[in-house]
Amino acid sequence: MDLVALQKKVKNGDEETPSLKQTAKSAEAEIKQNILKEDKVEFAKRLESFKVSYQFDDGEKSAVLQSRIMDYEQRLKYDRVLSELCGGLIFDNIPIETKNRYVILARAVCQLIDPPEWFLRALGEDLELCYTIGGRLIDHETRFFRYYDRKNDEHTSKPRFSIG
Repeated sequence: MDLVALQKKVKNGDEETPSLKQTAKSAEAEIKQNILKEDKVEFAKRLESFKVSYQFDDGEKSAVLQSRIMDYEQRLKYDRVLSELCGGLIFDNIPIETKNRYVILARAVCQLIDPPEWFLRALGEDLELCYTIGGRLIDHETRFFRYYDRKNDEHTSKPRFSIG
């Protein structure tokens, strides 16, 4: 890009600038097109399955995990599990890394349907696995409630509700 030539165009008035009306019409058409695309978006299902495998010292284990969107009761259990993980300490006084890990562990215990014991043990000790699974579970919930697709930035967040 030649900035000198661009500056000369601006100075001489040679550049073509769209009128405000043209810009507004163009923006309005783009918004309408995005709304039509959003109306076609399907939210994630309440239950999602994904495969996970883990390499232990004595060999690899794998399982198909099922993530569910937590209902009211499960969210109360999530809060209780989180409190139990804190062991009587004030949550806000715990280091941020530990807080993040506790949130993910509580979410995994409550959001995953019957995960195998080996998986929970590995989740408790392997931070990389913990954060990856946490991202997967949060991604599921986000896609269920707001439709957000990490792989496709073209779709903007669209909540399930509207307040008017």
